[in-house]
Amino acid sequence: MQATHELIMLGTVKINKPGTRVLDRETGEYVETPGPLVYEGKAATQEVTRTDGSPTVAGGQDVTTRTYTIKVPVTVVGVAVDDVITVATDPDPALIGKRLTVTMTGGQTFATARRLIATDNLG
Repeated sequence: MQATHELIMLGTVKINKPGTRVLDRETGEYVETPGPLVYEGKAATQEVTRTDGSPTVAGGQDVTTRTYTIKVPVTVVGVAVDDVITVATDPDPALIGKRLTVTMTGGQTFATARRLIATDNLG
């Protein structure tokens, strides 16, 4: 079953530990540098909830989020809450470049894929 799940992982992702914000002295803007790489490779990304467009307040700002399930090979370990997933390639071009934050990880005895729950901040 693992091999079957991996056959439908048609995209690729990079998963990094949270990075640090650094001031770019030329632009005066803060840029985020990625943290250590946890995983880079095949994945399947699926949006599991759609927003109704109603923002919630977080950190004093209105934000709208969407939730995704990202499936990676079951052999991938070390992913933690707050790690950052970047969708590098995907059959759905709308997903390419998305930066998602891991909100839940899990495991099970007879897992066929590692399922990660992540959200994006649509601003």
